[in-house]
Amino acid sequence: MPTNTQSPAQQAAAQYLAHPDRTPLPTAKPIVLVPGGRISNSESSKSLFEAIAAKKQLFYRGGAVVELVNEGNGHSVEVLRPAAAQSRFEKYVEFYRAGRTTEQVATRTTINKTLAEMYLSSEECREYLPKLNGIIHFPLVVEHGDDLRLLANGYDEETGFYVESAVEPEEMTVEDAVELLTGLLDEFDFLTPGDRSRAIASLLTPALKLSGLIKGHVPVDVAEANASQSGKTYRQKMVAALYNQNLAVVTKKGSGVGGMEETFADHLVKGLAFIQFDNVRGKLDSQLLESFLTSGQIFTVRVPYSPLIKVDPAKFIIFISSNGFEATRDLTNRASIIRIKRRENYQYRIHNGKDMLESIFKLQQVWYGAVLTVINAWHEQGKPRTNEMRHDFKEWCQVLDWILQNIFHAAPLMDDHAEAKERACNPNLTFLRSLAISGVLPVDLKSTILPPDRTRSRIPINTGRPCLARSASTGTSTASGNSSDLMGVSAKYLSKTLHADVFCSSSSPSHSMSL
Repeated sequence: MPTNTQSPAQQAAAQYLAHPDRTPLPTAKPIVLVPGGRISNSESSKSLFEAIAAKKQLFYRGGAVVELVNEGNGHSVEVLRPAAAQSRFEKYVEFYRAGRTTEQVATRTTINKTLAEMYLSSEECREYLPKLNGIIHFPLVVEHGDDLRLLANGYDEETGFYVESAVEPEEMTVEDAVELLTGLLDEFDFLTPGDRSRAIASLLTPALKLSGLIKGHVPVDVAEANASQSGKTYRQKMVAALYNQNLAVVTKKGSGVGGMEETFADHLVKGLAFIQFDNVRGKLDSQLLESFLTSGQIFTVRVPYSPLIKVDPAKFIIFISSNGFEATRDLTNRASIIRIKRRENYQYRIHNGKDMLESIFKLQQVWYGAVLTVINAWHEQGKPRTNEMRHDFKEWCQVLDWILQNIFHAAPLMDDHAEAKERACNPNLTFLRSLAISGVLPVDLKSTILPPDRTRSRIPINTGRPCLARSASTGTSTASGNSSDLMGVSAKYLSKTLHADVFCSSSSPSHSMSL
């Protein structure tokens, strides 16, 4: 029997369930009484979203109710519109209309679009539904007291991330982790040691930022090359692959930025954490992107036929690839520019018919384990920083500068970055650079336009090091001195972790990689 402490909606539901003429329901779905008569809008909304919240399948995201949609390659976030909500809510509850008096039995009903709109606009959906920040495909590490913990698959209430398809990362020594991560970059010919250091930083930045270990802003990763097919886009794909992610691509359409910004906004709403502006040509002048990179905890975006959505910029990593990056000074101040030179007729390494990107996805738990090992080593040292001041985003700059110099023993993070910024935001230097690359300018003038060739100071490619194989007959490790170790990792670590995999360059003719 109903008690005096129950709301009218609860009393009506209890009376219906206790009525002797009631036909037992075939399901155990919660009952929600629609508004009308004794039942207010807020009471009905509270009953609905309390029942839905426990399932953790519908979420509240910055002003709208959203759902996870699986289109075959993992989940993405879609705004739940009123027409779809009419049937979607019925997966979780059954709607009834209360009788006009306490003596009348409630009757089964459905909701119309107007009522669905009321529910989606209610304060109760914001109050009761779990808050969603995005979807990730790796076990994010977060600070828990003085320790670090890994998020399990599923929804994590503390971070607001939905984790799917994550596997347990491998444990390893710091030395092995450093060798693994630096070995990934041996395919690329960086212009200076500073560019190489910023490429190493790009491998670690997503974990540090998405976990909240870096609380301030992080720069956009700009991959710049002197020619196409240099590997600039491929390097950024490798960064995403470390985290078991694919890049959500934004392309510049026509002469304006409207279409580009619409696509960018759509990726933000869907919670796609790794977003790339691919192959940008000409000047990139996007106020939306610049505002996003420096906004606080709230950034408002809109996609067609949906309400305004508020997203947290701290939950996204942004990339730009370009041959001859040109942007406003504000954008270059918010960038980490990494320059690569094209290697003529270079044959990229393969493993069992797979290129490096495919191999990273196959053994993602190893590469991500290397990232976590480095971060844990830094964390155990008390999260130290240098006093580096040559970037607008000081926290990111100082944390990564310490890691690079003290764990990787690499060049300082910001070395040679000022000249890259100046060239990118100066249209005259950009024009002269294009002439120098094309061969129009005389040789003696090129040296004043292009930075010097510093390949002699670049860390060499790992060629000639013994490559680990496992003997088919004895199961013991053997070494071959005429092949290079594909991933730049020690034989000791591979024999322990990768079991029967053979990680070395094929003795057959190399295959070129399409970048």
